[in-house]
Amino acid sequence: DFFKRIQGGGTPMTDQELRRAISRGPFTTMLDGLADGEGQTSRLLAEALGGAVLPKDEKQELLLRYFALRCDGPRDFYKPSMKQHALELMKRLNKEEADARFDEWRRGLDAALELALIVFPDPKERFRLAIDNGGADPRFRTSASVQKHIWDAVIYCLSRPDRKAALVARASEVRAAFVDLMLTHPAFETLTNKGTEARVAAFEDVIS
Repeated sequence: DFFKRIQGGGTPMTDQELRRAISRGPFTTMLDGLADGEGQTSRLLAEALGGAVLPKDEKQELLLRYFALRCDGPRDFYKPSMKQHALELMKRLNKEEADARFDEWRRGLDAALELALIVFPDPKERFRLAIDNGGADPRFRTSASVQKHIWDAVIYCLSRPDRKAALVARASEVRAAFVDLMLTHPAFETLTNKGTEARVAAFEDVIS
């Protein structure tokens, strides 16, 4: 794939294409399957994205961010950089022939996607930043189909199957709490990887 790309005109490879070329193994195979539309998780992902047709690499990027958070936690997320963290993670996890954590993380992802559909039934709100609307109902930033930093906080915090039932029962309350955080909490003023830990902690506080 790499040499075909070079010989076909020198189109730059994306970060995710480079990571897949450099690091092959069970984890990369799993990511490929999820992005290609295989199984329940892929169907849930497509539904949660609200019909947005994302390129395979963009879907893999979102999935890789989730797995990075689950594997290493919000404190070490993106360090020393998102690009290097993602590559190091793929190399590390691809060395595991059959890692039981993969199944656990996939179950968590399924739970998070199902909850996201219930908590944010309007796809125009899902994984988007709420913006103050001068006292009226908040607007949601629609410059992108998915805002990755909002995705990070929502998917990571909703990925515990053991509290899924309780959060379903409080779905409207959970939505209102997260919207309020986006409007008032300083960690949502500027969306950067550096603020991930603070955004996750704030959302965890209101749903725990």
